[in-house]
Amino acid sequence: MDFVAILSNLLENAINGCAECGSGGEIRVKIRTVADKTVIVCSNPCRQDIAIENNMIKNRGIGIASMLSAIRKYDGDIKYSVEEGVLAACILLNS
Repeated sequence: MDFVAILSNLLENAINGCAECGSGGEIRVKIRTVADKTVIVCSNPCRQDIAIENNMIKNRGIGIASMLSAIRKYDGDIKYSVEEGVLAACILLNS
């Protein structure tokens, strides 16, 4: 259930991000297991004014709070970055 909550929130945020910047751009999701950890990376085009502070989106909503709650259950972490108009979220979950 937690995995579904994380993935659905990531995808919803990515779709909204594409819509907000007027991009028909590509949303990419990569999921893999590395050394007993699950790694999820989701990237999408974003607005130019997205602010990242301490690896987190500065102005975040309920969806990100929900993901953080699920991520903490697995002693995991999330980091956001923006490069050349593309927002990337990287989630690490301890299995």
